[in-house]
Amino acid sequence: MLKEKEKAIAASLTFKQDLILHVTIYHSFTGKKSQEFIVLGSQKLSALKDKIYCVSDHLEEKADTSSYFFINNTFYNDMRLPTSTDMSK
Repeated sequence: MLKEKEKAIAASLTFKQDLILHVTIYHSFTGKKSQEFIVLGSQKLSALKDKIYCVSDHLEEKADTSSYFFINNTFYNDMRLPTSTDMSK
């Protein structure tokens, strides 16, 4: 199914207009694939983060509101909430 979506997105782009990224999320304990997304390189990481389902984001008494992406040995912290912590330190 994703192949058809990728083809449709690619067909709508002109040469060198943007990158198309296929992002796969794996469950932290089982290692099984849990989610897949097609995103454009021009999209913000915050838009991708908001689409990723994480059960801890929905707990009533969430101990920590921090989240981040770790890409190519670089932390990209989500600091949109005042209670967020810089996880790279």
